This record gives sequence, structure tokens and C-alpha cells, in this order.
Amino acid sequence: MRLTRLYLGSVKLAMDTYFNHLNGVFCIYKHTGVSTEKAIFNLKDRILKGLNSLPAYDHEIAKYYKEKDTLKQVQDWSSVPMTTSSVPDTVQDYSKHKLVLGEMFLTDDIYLNFLHGINRYSSGVVVCGLGKEGRKYLEMIKMAKYLRVYHVKGRFGYATDNFYTDGNFIERTTYAHINKGKLDRVCSAAQSAHQRLMFVCAGVNPHSQEAYELASQGLVRPADDNTTPILYGIKCIEFTPPDFTLEVHAINEDSDYLAQLVHDIGLQLKSTAVCTHIHRNRYGIFNLDLTLLKKEWNIQEIAKNITTCRALLTPENLLTNIQLTTGNNEQQLDLLSESVQNGEGPSKDDILKDRAMQELDELREQFVRSGHKSFSDKTNSKLSNLHKLQGKVNEQGDS
Repeated sequence: MRLTRLYLGSVKLAMDTYFNHLNGVFCIYKHTGVSTEKAIFNLKDRILKGLNSLPAYDHEIAKYYKEKDTLKQVQDWSSVPMTTSSVPDTVQDYSKHKLVLGEMFLTDDIYLNFLHGINRYSSGVVVCGLGKEGRKYLEMIKMAKYLRVYHVKGRFGYATDNFYTDGNFIERTTYAHINKGKLDRVCSAAQSAHQRLMFVCAGVNPHSQEAYELASQGLVRPADDNTTPILYGIKCIEFTPPDFTLEVHAINEDSDYLAQLVHDIGLQLKSTAVCTHIHRNRYGIFNLDLTLLKKEWNIQEIAKNITTCRALLTPENLLTNIQLTTGNNEQQLDLLSESVQNGEGPSKDDILKDRAMQELDELREQFVRSGHKSFSDKTNSKLSNLHKLQGKVNEQGDS
């Protein structure tokens, strides 16, 4: 941001209001035919144009807000005599003019990023972060490992080298022997194969007691983002040969993996298939109803969308991948609180990791700073007891 903002005095500008509100997470709808990177570039350009169109310099403030006390200017230049001796003292200072200093906001002034983009063959929900708050929320959402839902359309009968319809043609096959029952069986086999994979990616033995307790707490999520894609659900929702539509629930996937999945299903059915379209319907707690269409990519609608999405970013929705907030959260905290009250010596296995505790404290402080309601008093007291337990364990370890 240019230093000329220091010249604006105490005038309350709409520019400052919008710039302060453009700070958080929002959702856009990406159309096919353009990559996510290109869509974000166009979105950032629209945000810059919207901010720079607002009054920022003195002559713009006088024009839009009639602030005659902060700026004196000549109303009718034709009435000014063309002699040096009669030049009035109210001539405008062009050293602070927009045409001299340039735009108020530059590209580097706006931080805009996205999570898990989709390629140009895909459309649907894309989660974006704007400003410092948006950057922090994107990191939390990435840690939460939200489940993504897709509608993947395919077509039997031929194959290409890139698994999409515009690739180089490889071969043509028959598909008359394929029915919906066979397709459902192949989808069920793929889903069951990934059920074991989800425990492996979570770092536990699928046949252990730990795996049972992990599954009883809810969705088993991978330990990090570098694991192989995991399918949590896949079923055929439409079958009109040669076209079909699959509903896929997955984590750590990308568009190319889903296109290859369609190709592999075609091979399993002794045929071939290509992907015709991929549509992301949901990204965790963000669905299509929250997205902004391209015609709504302006600072007014983005500010409204940030406010709407901020209401969804509660601690319960963000801490999905931390043991403290999954499954038996309250039960675990109750047991640990009772051990403090009874004076029992805690063991290291009964206490959560330091990293999880630090993340919880950082999240709680950030929610307070951003105007959210923090954790309840009951939960806060339990968290303080956990800190006491952690201190006792550290003392035992030192001794």
C-alpha cells in the first residue's frame, strides 16, 4: 500500500471499511475451461480494481463526499485569468493526485490463496483465503482434512491418453454388456479396498483395538496430506449408457486421480471409459450455496461471503483431526479432570500431545481476537486441568 494514505487525514473512507472487511475465508464457484490459478488471478484483479475505484485521494473525496473543508479547489478553470499575477491561492496540489502517485493498492498488498484447487476440466467449490485471517484459517482448514464430495461423469466405449475427452484417442471398445448392477459391484469393491487403506494412512493397525476406538470416534482421517488418495464412498447415481455419474467422497484426491478412477472402472468392467466432467459439490462445511458466481466477484459480495463463512468456522468444525475434539471429547476431559481432583498421578498415555495443546490454545486466542465465542467455561476449566497434568508429567520426567 502506498504511503499516500498518510495524507488522508481523519476522513472516514469507504476504502478503509472494505479493506478491513476483506479479511477471512470465502468460497467461489470455478467454471470449467480455466484453471484454479487463472481464476484466482482474475479474482485478485477484480478485488484490486474494486478497492482502487473507491475514493482515496483528496480530490476523489471532494468529488464523492463533498468534503469542502478538507480540500479547496477551483470550480471553474475557465474563469481563471491566464496571467501569472492573478493565479489564485486555491489551486489544487497535483503532487498528491492519483494520476501522479498511481493506484492506492498494488498486487502485493492483497494476500489471496486457495486450498486444493481443481483443474480446467472440473468445476465447483473452491475455498479461498484473503488477508492475514484468511491465511490462518486456510492452515486450520488444511489441518482439519475435510471430506470432499464430487459428481464425476464418465462415458464408456473409448479411451484416451489423458483420461479426458480431449486427449489423444487410443482405442474403442464395446459396452453393451455393462449394466448398473455390475457397475455398483465394482464401486463397492473399490470402496471396501480403501476402508483398510484409511487405517493404514492414519498410522494404526486395521485389526487393533486402537483402530476400533479410532473408528468409533467418527471419520478416520489420514495423518498428513502426503498420503495416497482415500475413497470414503463411491456409488453410481445415474446410469444412462454409455454415460454414467459417480458420487465420490474422498480426501487427498485431485482431479487427475478421479479421471483415472473412471478409466480403471472401465477396465474392471472389461471395457474402457473416459471422464467427461468433474463437479465438486462440497468441501467439508462449504457447499454450493455459499459459493460466489463469477458475476458476483466484487468486494461487496466477497465481504458478505466472508461474514457468512466466518460463522461456520467454529472450534468444533476446525478441530476435526485432533483427538481432543473427536468422538469422546467430553468423556476424555472428564476422566482427566477427575484424576486431578482425586490427586492421582497421571501417566503420559493419559495426556494429549503438547502439539495438540498448543494448537488448541492458539485457536482459542484467535477466536477471541476475531470476535468469535471461545470455548465454554466448562471446557476451559478442563483444559486448564490438562495443563496441570502436563506440568506434573514434565516434573516426573525431570526427576
